[in-house]
Amino acid sequence: MAVPMAVSYAAFLKVSLTYKQRIAESVMLHNELVSENERASGLAESNRFLALSDTLTGLPNRELFVDRLRTSVIRSRAEETSKPTLLVLNLDRFKQVNDDFGIATGDTILLTIGRRLKRLLKPQDSLARLGSDPSGAPDPPPDLTARVSAAVRAASSTPEHRIARPSLSRPQRLAVGGGLLAATAAVVIGAVTLTRDPGPSFPAGPTASRITVAPEDFPIPETELRALLSAPAELGALTDPQRLASCLAGLGHSPGGPVLGARTDRVAGRPAVVLVLPDDVPGRATAVVVAPTCSADDTGLLARRSLNLS
Repeated sequence: MAVPMAVSYAAFLKVSLTYKQRIAESVMLHNELVSENERASGLAESNRFLALSDTLTGLPNRELFVDRLRTSVIRSRAEETSKPTLLVLNLDRFKQVNDDFGIATGDTILLTIGRRLKRLLKPQDSLARLGSDPSGAPDPPPDLTARVSAAVRAASSTPEHRIARPSLSRPQRLAVGGGLLAATAAVVIGAVTLTRDPGPSFPAGPTASRITVAPEDFPIPETELRALLSAPAELGALTDPQRLASCLAGLGHSPGGPVLGARTDRVAGRPAVVLVLPDDVPGRATAVVVAPTCSADDTGLLARRSLNLS
């Protein structure tokens, strides 16, 4: 018995629509899985960055520094041309700064020093903040330090450990005397030149008073800033966890600190990101306008103001 053509066509359409619906569902499921994998990958990358970075400066912490130091030592043993250099800097009387001016001032000093030192590094160099290590070895007892110092001084006074200074010949003494006279003449000439020439004058750079504007001059109204506190954060280019952490460090905030609100905008015809960040004073926040390329080296700060949350 022949099947009517209309019935066959209707069955074909039903099968075709069902097949298309299943394809659409598969595509949606695939897109959801891809998005979930990207979110998980971004979260893992953010956690890895925070685990190996100093929470204040964003610099490598002790764990990452020790790993890089170990790698440099292994490379130096394998390559004769590789001669790593380790430089340790300590801030004298830094605890007194925290006690006299507050922890916020001390954090600002650490951030400033970290940024300035980072600008001097080469691509292969590494800068880390070790900080205090509670699990490290304790300081040696004072009596042990005194005995070691006495032993070193006693060893340096014995003939076999003393460094013999070679005597200079007459031509060498004349050369040294001539060099000292030339250096003295150069100092005198330089001092006279500096006193006569006042030197070029340069315009003053931007100051904190020019960056921190009055509330009425801030490019974003206060009502819109308060609306950001209850709206989803739109970070734009700063959605990347590493870039956001670097930007927060450059602004003087903790790299892993929260962002109360954010949105992308255009200020003075240029793209910008508006951030509302927690303040050290309870009940207040700080609103900033930065460039989308904000980083610890250059925040691109356009404006800053204080916001009362009460």
